[in-house]
Amino acid sequence: PRSSTQGVSSAASDVYKRQINAEYIGNFSSIQMAEPLHSQDNRMLPLSSRRTPRENVNVNKSIPWTKKIELFVDSIFWQIVMILLVLYALFFDFIRILCIDKEYDDVCNGFTLLVLVLFALDILLESLGRPGYFNSFYFWFSSVATITIILQLSLSLIHI
Repeated sequence: PRSSTQGVSSAASDVYKRQINAEYIGNFSSIQMAEPLHSQDNRMLPLSSRRTPRENVNVNKSIPWTKKIELFVDSIFWQIVMILLVLYALFFDFIRILCIDKEYDDVCNGFTLLVLVLFALDILLESLGRPGYFNSFYFWFSSVATITIILQLSLSLIHI
């Protein structure tokens, strides 16, 4: 015997799962019914040429590329990479000045340029994959923060 609260939470869980599945399937307007083989009755056809109900539906299960980009940018992998890059951008210049010999500045500049490129890639991916991101406050905030990374490059790279 189940308690009534278990039934409610199970039903709510099922509704939530259906909503999540519907979100990732994509646009339901792309579902089209195929033309029947026979005018009205599938039963009049020989068994070898009958279609199952599943074959009568053409479901486009491909996810749009903007949704794929949004899922990638929201992935745990990308979030961890970006957090590590932010920590690098915040603290590594001080560590470089205090602890690393001047002869390794070119290597440090290479890493800083890589961080600059990855931040610019993040802005591009966010703009393409997230509706309303381009020209928003967060877009400009990220853009200004990315441009300031140029200030962390040592003068030896800027003269090249």
